[in-house]
Amino acid sequence: MHPWKISLIYLLFFAGMIFVNYSVGSQVGQIANQDPALIQPAGYAFSIWGLIYILLFIWIIKGFFARDPKADLYRELRFMILLNFVLNSLWIITFTQQMILLSAGIIILLLLSLVGIYQKVHRHKASNTWDYAPFSIYTGWVSLASIVNVFTYIERSNALSFIGIGETGWTLVAVLGISLVAISTILYQRDLFYPLVLIWTFSVIMINLQSNALQWVLIGCIIIVSAFILYSFFTSLKRRRHRIFS
Repeated sequence: MHPWKISLIYLLFFAGMIFVNYSVGSQVGQIANQDPALIQPAGYAFSIWGLIYILLFIWIIKGFFARDPKADLYRELRFMILLNFVLNSLWIITFTQQMILLSAGIIILLLLSLVGIYQKVHRHKASNTWDYAPFSIYTGWVSLASIVNVFTYIERSNALSFIGIGETGWTLVAVLGISLVAISTILYQRDLFYPLVLIWTFSVIMINLQSNALQWVLIGCIIIVSAFILYSFFTSLKRRRHRIFS
C-alpha cells in the first residue's frame, strides 16, 4: 500500500482518538484524584498528552510525503498504530466510566503495543529524531500511567497488602524498576526522551506525595537518571566532534 494511503488511515483513526479524548478526556484528572494512588501525579502532569498528540500528528503528516526506505517504516507499523489508537480510546472511555480494573488491563495492552512500536522505530535504518520522539515520549508516559492505573485499582479495592508489603513497598519496587528501564533506554537505545518523561513525572508526583521515604527514593532516581542522561549527551557530543575532526 502507498504510504499516503496508510497515513490517511492513520489520520482517520487518530481523529477518532482525539474526538474521544476531547469528549471525555478532561475527566481523567478528576477521576484519578478520587481515592488517588500513592504516586498520583499533580493534575497538570496530564498536559503531556497534548505534546504526545502534537508529535503523533506531525509524524502522521510526514507519512504523506515519505519515500523509501522511510515509507517502509509506515508500512511495517500500520496495524500496530491502528491498534494503539483504538486501545487509547478504549482506555479513556473505561477509565472515565470508572471501570478501573478493565482500564488497567487495557492500558497494559496499550503499553505492550507501544513497546512493539518503540522497538520497530528504533531498529529501522531510516528512523530519525522525528520518529523517535513521539513514540519514546508516548511509551515513557504510558509506562508510568499504567503503574498509576494499577495502583489506583489497588487503592480503591482496598487490596493494599499484596504479598505482605503494602502499597508503599510495591510503589518503591515499581519506581526502582521503571528507573532501571529508563537507564537501559539511555545505554542501549541512546534514547533521552523516555528518561526525560520519567524525570518530569517523578517531579510532579512529589508535589502531592505524603511519604518521606518514597520522596527521597524519587529524588535519588531523578539524580541518577539525570546523571546517565548527561553522560550519554556528552559522550554523543564527543563522538560527533571526533568524527568532524578525524
